[in-house]
Amino acid sequence: MSKLLSFLVLCFLLCQQISATTLSFVSDGAVYTFQSGQKVEAVIPAEISLDWPTMYGSNWIWDKTDNVTPGVALFMRFFTVPGIPTKSYITISGDDNFTIFLNGRLVAMKSETSHFLTEIDMLSKTVQGDNYLHIIVDNNLGLGGLLFKAAIEY
Repeated sequence: MSKLLSFLVLCFLLCQQISATTLSFVSDGAVYTFQSGQKVEAVIPAEISLDWPTMYGSNWIWDKTDNVTPGVALFMRFFTVPGIPTKSYITISGDDNFTIFLNGRLVAMKSETSHFLTEIDMLSKTVQGDNYLHIIVDNNLGLGGLLFKAAIEY
């Protein structure tokens, strides 16, 4: 009987390790930006290029509805990872260039990315507990926008 109990306990522990929980969030109104020094929700821009990729559940966002004027937009999202992260990545596209920071540490810098999605590993920068995602998008000319989905397994 003790062998059976030991076997069942082992199976239970293995199943717990296999079944990871995923925390995910997307580019939407829960992402914040700044206007005139005030923290505000990001918005869906008035115009979106037909050449830009789409991602189910995510919206292209910008710091204001007028996304035609060249300039830099700052986006941020706070999130909490309740357990030890085992995977952490972001699938992202930005027009024209973007830089990603997680917990104040550089994750990636990409240029001319508006026509495709890029998956970037963030595990080395993700911590158990509170995390701070900060994305800077530089719109050089024409329409500006940001699209992403982040997923963290723990």
